Amino acid sequence: MRLRRYLRNAGTLVLSALIVVWSLAPIYNMVLISLEPEGDVFTDHIWPRVPSFESFWGVLTQGHCIWSTSGISSPTASTSARW
Repeated sequence: MRLRRYLRNAGTLVLSALIVVWSLAPIYNMVLISLEPEGDVFTDHIWPRVPSFESFWGVLTQGHCIWSTSGISSPTASTSARW
């Protein structure tokens, strides 16, 4: 009975570790790509050699579609929600 409990706990630990890696890998990939300089998306490095916050600055200062679509999508979402 004790061996079964240890095996179940070990299986739970392994499954939990796999779920954490599975969940965090896409987030890591998004951060990695966003810190790459323009045009250097496909590299073989774990971390960018020269990280650049230029893409974040461009989104915040140039007023591209993120700000304009949020102004349209918020009223649309609030009026289409039915309680």
